[in-house]
Amino acid sequence: MRGAPAAGRIRFGLLLGLAIVVAGIYAGSQAAFHYWVYWNLQEQAERAALEVAARGGQEDLGRQMVQAKAREYGLELRGEDIQVSIQGGAVTISFAWERPIQLPGYTYPLAFQVNVTTTRRVR
Repeated sequence: MRGAPAAGRIRFGLLLGLAIVVAGIYAGSQAAFHYWVYWNLQEQAERAALEVAARGGQEDLGRQMVQAKAREYGLELRGEDIQVSIQGGAVTISFAWERPIQLPGYTYPLAFQVNVTTTRRVR
């Protein structure tokens, strides 16, 4: 027959479970910020595509709008990283980037890609 555990004694399983929960919360909080940036940049790309379509195909304007928003989040996208194309009256803006999530002893790269197309006709 086993006796009751000593007062103040923490079981190894409980400690391990707590460490896993803390690591999950830490990684989740890092990932949440990066996904929030992704959604905001996707929204900005949609605005930029509409603006390019409205102004008659000024591709550089679309790139500049995306770059300005990316800089707000500490993300440096070069002009050549952002593809703006006009085909069949539609404007498409595409770009991608990676952000690492730091875990103890491991770095996990999160890859993001934005690809938006507006159906408004370019004048």
